[in-house]
Amino acid sequence: MMKTTSPMNRCTPVLNLITPFIEGKLSPDEELVVRAHLERCRTCAEDLRHSLFLAQLLKDNLLLPEPPENLAQEVLRKTGRRR
Repeated sequence: MMKTTSPMNRCTPVLNLITPFIEGKLSPDEELVVRAHLERCRTCAEDLRHSLFLAQLLKDNLLLPEPPENLAQEVLRKTGRRR
């Protein structure tokens, strides 16, 4: 009996690479594998679009507070060190 691979089994390795793909942290070979898969698989391509949308949404809306101007001096003072 011939064993077939379900679509999710083929997609799982690629889905595990989506975040590093978005962050540009894949090797050239891994990136080629992901790009080739995304050209063939609408489900994974849609997952990538959603991930890119969420990443941009977070980037645009995540407001980080500015540290106080004297932060470095305070850390040095409290640790007993001098600049």
